[in-house]
Amino acid sequence: MRGRDQISLREVVEEMPLEKGLSELVAYFGIATNLERQQKAIINEEQSETIVYQKDGRDFRIDLPQTLFLA
Repeated sequence: MRGRDQISLREVVEEMPLEKGLSELVAYFGIATNLERQQKAIINEEQSETIVYQKDGRDFRIDLPQTLFLA
């Protein structure tokens, strides 16, 4: 998040590609859920974001609620 007030989960995955696939994405979302209780993340269920990742040479897409990590 260097120098940013917030970063979306999609941006995190774009900057640091998933190595474990869906299980890693679920872990990030779980972290966001816990941080939301501390007001350090926002999960906006009224907006969605599409996250694209690769696993075993295949492209996968998943739609999740917009997830923002806050500084």
